Amino acid sequence: HRWVNYESLLQACLVGKLVDGGGPIAAANKPANSLLPPPSAAAGGSLLPPPTGAGSLLPPLGTLRQPGSYKGSNDEVDGTTVKINTPPGIMSPPQITTLPPIVTPEQAKPPVFSVPKVAVMAPSAPNAPVKPTHDFFQSDSKVTLNIYCKRKSLTLENFIVDNFLTSIRVVCYFPSDGSGYTFHYQLAQPIGEQYSMRLSGQGKLELGLVKQSATRWQGLGSAVDNHDWFGPIKNMTVNYHKYKISSRERVTHDTSHFVLKSYNQSHMKIPPGQHVHIRDNIEGMEITRSYTPVQIITGEKRQEAVIDFLIKIYPDGALTPKLDLLQPGDDVEISDYTGDFTLDKLHGKSTIYLLAAGTGITPMLSILPEIGENTKICLLNFNKTTQDVIWGEELERFAQSHNNFKSYNIFSNEDGASELTGRIRLDLLERFILDKGDDILACVCGPKGFVQTAERILLDDLKLKPNQLHLFQG
Repeated sequence: HRWVNYESLLQACLVGKLVDGGGPIAAANKPANSLLPPPSAAAGGSLLPPPTGAGSLLPPLGTLRQPGSYKGSNDEVDGTTVKINTPPGIMSPPQITTLPPIVTPEQAKPPVFSVPKVAVMAPSAPNAPVKPTHDFFQSDSKVTLNIYCKRKSLTLENFIVDNFLTSIRVVCYFPSDGSGYTFHYQLAQPIGEQYSMRLSGQGKLELGLVKQSATRWQGLGSAVDNHDWFGPIKNMTVNYHKYKISSRERVTHDTSHFVLKSYNQSHMKIPPGQHVHIRDNIEGMEITRSYTPVQIITGEKRQEAVIDFLIKIYPDGALTPKLDLLQPGDDVEISDYTGDFTLDKLHGKSTIYLLAAGTGITPMLSILPEIGENTKICLLNFNKTTQDVIWGEELERFAQSHNNFKSYNIFSNEDGASELTGRIRLDLLERFILDKGDDILACVCGPKGFVQTAERILLDDLKLKPNQLHLFQG
């Protein structure tokens, strides 16, 4: 029937399209090859035999029999015509016309089909990451932006929000499937510095933006750079954010503690073990260096949204001499965070060994508060002299309040300051790395030579497995 979308049905079955004019119905007027009897003209095209009288009834289905088959006691067979004798008082059924001959499969012509060329599509990747969607609604004083990430177990660390007052940018990281998403809109009208953030258990991020002028917008605005981008995190555009130096304090003769604060309440909570890049223009060239933020390991955690850095100043460095000139109130640009460390590496470990050299202590200070109290922690802190130890007093206070934490200083250029001297080597590590079970983890950070030597000793000599070792590398 023309109302039946048979083409779609056949395509779904991968059979093909039915050619007009082919098939058994169109061939019904060819008795020799027909699969069905021709319609009766008296019946107006019906395939059923016409009744003999106005009040006659069609015979029961069981009364139609082929010649030579079993017949009832009142039936007569004459050639190929079946006559049914009806007892008196019962309305006589119509006489059945000659039945069509039986057509064998060899004699029947099959329906004619044409097989269309089907485009072969590449199979979709199993469990492909789902792209987030977004919408908004507004009142006279507020705009609520919703980003539906369609993922569970997210935290505010998965989002970077830049409030430019006239535009808003939201970068979403989904490490569980390695994908990222960018929302970036030029707003219809300016908004204020203050806004709210709320994250639901189903992965909906809700931003409450406050309008500078109480009026209805015709729309949210217009899309700008990289809006609605979705793909692998490694392919995401790196964004830089302007931060203000809130305070600066010298902690060693060549290392300073910088506290950075964002503009317009922009949000970037850097996960432990991740690092960022700081950039500046030096003599017409853009110079970048990677730094790992640290956590305050003693006292109460900060309530305000700031980022802490411990930066060593090298007199002949490419970037740090410029950073050494910065004072509170000056600006610095830092990138989106990056890194391959995740906190689940710390879970279920009996012992964690931390091997740090110089400023390689910074990632250890970022993950130290995240290690459970049932896990033993052994820190081997390599420095040239006692004057080079970063946050030495803070580490001592942390050890006093955490019975599962032990810290050891190893000096390469100062004799007598500690019984442990020299550079990293096998006999030194053998004194501390005693537990070599499957539930241990070793983390290493420092200069390139230090990291390479530690990796060789741990894997080749002490026979740790690759999944028991994490190297922090910028």
